[in-house]
Amino acid sequence: MILLLLAVCGCKSQNDIESRLVNEGDYPERPVEIIIPFGEGGASDIFVRDFSRLMQKDFHYGITFANISGQGGQYAMQKAQRSPADGYTILEITPSIIIHDILENGGKKKLMQDFVPIAKIQSDNYIVSFSKDSQYRSFEDMMKAKKGKVVLVSGISKGGLDSIAVSLLAESTGVDFRLVPYKSGAEAKAGIVSGETSVYIDKVISALPMINKELVKPVLVLGDERLRMLKDVPCSGELGLNTPITSWRAFMVRRETPKYIRRYINESVRKVMQSEEYQMMLSGNDDGITDTIYAERFINGQYEVYKSVVKGKKFRK
Repeated sequence: MILLLLAVCGCKSQNDIESRLVNEGDYPERPVEIIIPFGEGGASDIFVRDFSRLMQKDFHYGITFANISGQGGQYAMQKAQRSPADGYTILEITPSIIIHDILENGGKKKLMQDFVPIAKIQSDNYIVSFSKDSQYRSFEDMMKAKKGKVVLVSGISKGGLDSIAVSLLAESTGVDFRLVPYKSGAEAKAGIVSGETSVYIDKVISALPMINKELVKPVLVLGDERLRMLKDVPCSGELGLNTPITSWRAFMVRRETPKYIRRYINESVRKVMQSEEYQMMLSGNDDGITDTIYAERFINGQYEVYKSVVKGKKFRK
């Protein structure tokens, strides 16, 4: 409705829209909290903090963060469920919550029963890296040398997306990759740097600082295409590996949240996603969805995607 008014009238400024929304319920009147379903220093944490910085001008009382890790995002979701449906609690979600519903809740869409999306904001590829002192020059070299042998992998999300990514790699290569699920992204990075593990798997947005500082060597992007910013790093599709998995992030609120508040948050997110500063932040090939109807369809569709991915497979948790 807001965008329709803009298109028809052409004379409504952003201040007019914000004033109209605020007058409906004086939102926001205090800081808004975003719940991050993982510990500090990982991809989801980095994304939320960077993205929220660009939202600050619409949330003058500030945005705070709560990192609540565990059970593939379930602890974070439970905290959001206990919070009032007043727009002051936003839940970040990733595929890990959907995977938990599939593996632990018999495929029931518990997430979608209680929450509605504001927007599906960002997609992000997985990237596999070796320690900077690794004896292997390429992922193919390790595949040949380590087939049938155990290789420890730094990551997070026990029973979540990292677990599935590592399991798919093991299944596709014959190497016994085993996830070491650290409590936070910062600890996972410390694990590869200290030599506790020899492989590090993470989303591009989180791994890039490590790559740029030459603390790790990127050797494989999971996907069918190379990334523009890492064009020298081969993708799993080139090697014939079956790793149909990518990460994405979305903001959700409780379904009972008033529509005018949901519109206000959605419009703030939309402005950020269209900004030049945000476009410069993107780490790879991105396909955000700010239309809430299509965002909900996308998330519902992800249940079918991941049911197919995990069907007949046993994943270490």
